[in-house]
Amino acid sequence: MDFVIETYWNVESTYLTLNFIAAFMSGSGWAGLLKFVFLAALMTVMLKFAFDRDIGNMLKWFAQAYLLVVVFMAPVSSVAVVDKLSQEPPKIVGNVPWLIAGTSWAINTVTGWLATEYEKLASVPTNLRLTTNGDMGFGQALIRNTNQITITNPYLRADLMQYIKECALYDMQ
Repeated sequence: MDFVIETYWNVESTYLTLNFIAAFMSGSGWAGLLKFVFLAALMTVMLKFAFDRDIGNMLKWFAQAYLLVVVFMAPVSSVAVVDKLSQEPPKIVGNVPWLIAGTSWAINTVTGWLATEYEKLASVPTNLRLTTNGDMGFGQALIRNTNQITITNPYLRADLMQYIKECALYDMQ
């Protein structure tokens, strides 16, 4: 593994995002990507050349397209996406462009450090800490636990559904 990204509860969404980027960047292999970028750059240069007639600009645009492919898309790495709370299994994504993987890892590392330091500075109670158990507090845990709530009293459930149908539905529309 070249990079490890640690998440809270969203291994699947991070995996799918990185997998999309890897698939998009390496669609039909390096040769296909290179052909696509050069074709797009060549079409753009030809249109610009038709109006400008400047060969220097044409060569400059071609060199920029080549630099874009070589620097940003060519070096690839593997990324392991791990759940810090061990609620989801880790997933590995291959062929992620190194620049995107490195940037994601750096942002993940810095924000993880900031979360830990905030919890220390703010004296967050142990059962509310994101970095220890994650059962309570913070956005994703609240949303996840709220989605699992069920109303067991049938009368309250019927009254609530009727209220939503008659009052809240029109406000939402």
